[in-house]
Amino acid sequence: MVTTIQGKVVVAKTVEAMLATIDEADPPQRLVLGKSAYEHIRDALTRRLASVEAQKAIALSVMEDA
Repeated sequence: MVTTIQGKVVVAKTVEAMLATIDEADPPQRLVLGKSAYEHIRDALTRRLASVEAQKAIALSVMEDA
């Protein structure tokens, strides 16, 4: 299925972005394409980070004093 926005084919832009990423010196482990994908992934990672931050005190409490 080809999605179009204002008559332009999104597939071409997607392929261009993928090819440009391949040529980067340090390409991302995961390529996020599209506003919706970006927003969903960012929200999920923000929630995960908040969960980790909430555990900081207990995480560090098990470390030996340096």
